[in-house]
Amino acid sequence: AVSFSPSLSSAVEHDHVQPVGQSQTINGVTLKLNYLIVDQRQLNLFYTVTCEDNAVVQAVLDCQVTSPGLTDYSIYYGSAASVGQLDYFTLDFAQGDMPSQLDLVLSVLTLTDSQASYDLSAQPSAQFSFHLEFDPTLTVQGETYSLNQTLTLDGQKICLDQLELYPTHARLVFHGGEGNDWLLTGLSFYLEDGDGIRYLPEGGLAGRGDGLNGGQLERRTASPWFSKSNSLTLFVTGASWLDEAHSTVQVDLAAGTAQGLPQGFVFSGARRDDGSPEDLVLMFQGPPVPKGEAVLIPFRYQYLDPHGQLGSITSGGAGTGSDDSASYHLILEDYSYDTVTLLLHETNRSLPDTPLEFSVK
Repeated sequence: AVSFSPSLSSAVEHDHVQPVGQSQTINGVTLKLNYLIVDQRQLNLFYTVTCEDNAVVQAVLDCQVTSPGLTDYSIYYGSAASVGQLDYFTLDFAQGDMPSQLDLVLSVLTLTDSQASYDLSAQPSAQFSFHLEFDPTLTVQGETYSLNQTLTLDGQKICLDQLELYPTHARLVFHGGEGNDWLLTGLSFYLEDGDGIRYLPEGGLAGRGDGLNGGQLERRTASPWFSKSNSLTLFVTGASWLDEAHSTVQVDLAAGTAQGLPQGFVFSGARRDDGSPEDLVLMFQGPPVPKGEAVLIPFRYQYLDPHGQLGSITSGGAGTGSDDSASYHLILEDYSYDTVTLLLHETNRSLPDTPLEFSVK
């Protein structure tokens, strides 16, 4: 379990774990809740699925919170879990504190092919109801540090509001300054303690807010909660922006062109998915990604068809090559047209020559 993320690894090493040990079997499927890692804002629940049917190789879990009155939370799942192996999901609260107990309905969809696609709206193989109660000494753990700092990149202001530290993660809250020409849509940063240990973005929930509706944004890194150092510094390494006047990309499949891409991006081409010929795959190349920076997709997961109808992009991905250049792909399901308008999440990035330092404590 400690391999899932540095923060969860550190929590395990410091005994910030509560055993659960609940197990149920329905329709030949057994779901065991092994243990949990919880703090003031987040629950990570570790589980295993086993099955009487030896042909089942993977299981997909879906969680519904049935406790009344709980709102403003997100659920993060990893990929489909191999049967018999430990996996986990994350229940994350944006504002409200973690309750003392939760009622969950967990649905399990079993797969006999590890490469099979799946639909969570399909009838589950088994559905389980669990009641969880949390150790109160764990659910109160969290600290907030007010920053109230403003920095300027490419003539645009960024306001750093606060840094929140929890055993499971750290979250930076920030917003774009008044009078900016562009919308602030993201920030890249890391934390470093007095011992020189860096805390970088990790897998799982990356944050909240895209800047498109104004207001605050929030992004995550690994947590220095268990650090023995008395000092902590925030290093800002870049920012992403959206120029609303140039926020769309016009893709013409017949001409093989894409007009309006951010600087340094090129259209690599399009193809129909081999397994689903009705699905359209769009491919792009981007400039090299600075060392230590995440590969961020500059597109929103929405598009406009030739009739102006808004559609959702349910799948996409990004990666880097040997020369650090970035590649991107978007999959438009059941798309038959030869033109499409993509909506951008960012049009340009600010990358200071050296990271900007801000003392947290």
